[in-house]
Amino acid sequence: LGIETALLNNVIEIVLLAVGAALALALGLGTRGVANAIVSGVYARDIYKPGAQITFEDQGGTIESVGAITTAIKRADGVLVHIPNDRLVQSVVTET
Repeated sequence: LGIETALLNNVIEIVLLAVGAALALALGLGTRGVANAIVSGVYARDIYKPGAQITFEDQGGTIESVGAITTAIKRADGVLVHIPNDRLVQSVVTET
């Protein structure tokens, strides 16, 4: 047919790059909160060890575990409370 394919190839490349950039931007912005929580978990593991007595806002008790996203605290009444690590790292915590 004698159709010039170079222009068609350029259009397809541009469309694929635009779709890839949109996908990367969506994933990057969508997982920002999870990445923040995971990095906070790394810091929380360095700061707080299981068995330590802490008071955070209105919750107080013994740290049972420090996970990637949350820290589990067992209150005096036996209730297990999960606190997001990003809040735990950014707030004032009293360790007794």
